[in-house]
Amino acid sequence: MEKRKKVFDFFGQVLAGFSITVLALIFLTKAFGREAEGYSSIFSMGEQGISCDTLLEFFSLSVIMTFISRLFFSELIKKIGVLGRTLCMLVCDVAMVAWFTCRFGWFPVDDWKPWCMFFLCFFLCFIVSMAVSILKEKTENAALEEALKKLQKEDKDGVSDEN
Repeated sequence: MEKRKKVFDFFGQVLAGFSITVLALIFLTKAFGREAEGYSSIFSMGEQGISCDTLLEFFSLSVIMTFISRLFFSELIKKIGVLGRTLCMLVCDVAMVAWFTCRFGWFPVDDWKPWCMFFLCFFLCFIVSMAVSILKEKTENAALEEALKKLQKEDKDGVSDEN
């Protein structure tokens, strides 16, 4: 049962990251798609949409980035502090995006403008993802705290589930 929960958690995280990325791509496609058509494989359809190939590439990247995230925040690498693990994860993520960019021609690698746009979008998506993760954790912690208070109150009042 626990293994299945981990698989669902993993793919939930993949889909959350992919969703944020697709929303950013939609915005960029509507804003810059006409000008970037022919310049970038991401905008091969201009402002009309995003190709299936590009979506599959970004989905694959989401799977890899989620794996990297899980790896750096697993029990395997706990000697490094949270900030160090986050920085290492970001470096690996940027390296993967650079590889995908070269492999799939997302944009010309020798032009500084798309790299600036990439870093802006990447860090905006990272900030949104972190905000969602923090909000989710706070919500879960509040629910656990409320359940603990309820259990402590029941224990204090002498109420038990066995009655």
